[in-house]
Amino acid sequence: MTETIQSGAPYVAASGTNGELNDQILRRFLQTLVVGITGMDPTLVRPRWQPNPANEPDFTDDWAAIGTINRERDCFAAVLHSTDGSGNGWDTVYRNQILDVLSSFYGPNCEQNSELFAMGLCLAQNREAMELNGFGLVSTEETLVVPALLKERWLMGMDIHFRVRRQQIYTYPVPNLKSAQGSLVTDQQGYTVPLLVKGP
Repeated sequence: MTETIQSGAPYVAASGTNGELNDQILRRFLQTLVVGITGMDPTLVRPRWQPNPANEPDFTDDWAAIGTINRERDCFAAVLHSTDGSGNGWDTVYRNQILDVLSSFYGPNCEQNSELFAMGLCLAQNREAMELNGFGLVSTEETLVVPALLKERWLMGMDIHFRVRRQQIYTYPVPNLKSAQGSLVTDQQGYTVPLLVKGP
């Protein structure tokens, strides 16, 4: 039995975005955020998940891991159509997104470093780099104590969730509607109204 897939109108790929940070760029940005606020050694602040994980630092070292663990989007997006003087058209899709970021601090000074980070996020000057890259701080959540048993020794750890909001703006090359013709049928005894629509 052969099945036919109905595709309808052709798909439209995005022609541009607002330069939101994703993937490796986002991971580097989060790393610099922790380093800048806490003053920790940059080589000891790492992405949470790496293709080739480095060896864990010594028990006497202070280190941290950071990464995005959830993305929450608005249920609905705003879609606005625009046109230029030449008759070209495009749709712009706007939607807000909240990133849930988990920063974990380990080592003998993990409590101190976690508090330096949590308190440092309260300072407007420390949030400036976030705002320049399209992020706004939503909240800094409670700190969880998460010690880990490694090589029969307890490694102290502290987890901090913080949430940031950003706006996604994607553009799509959607042509203008030139014209359309049809009929509008009402509920009252099948009364039909001719319909003619002309675009720009």
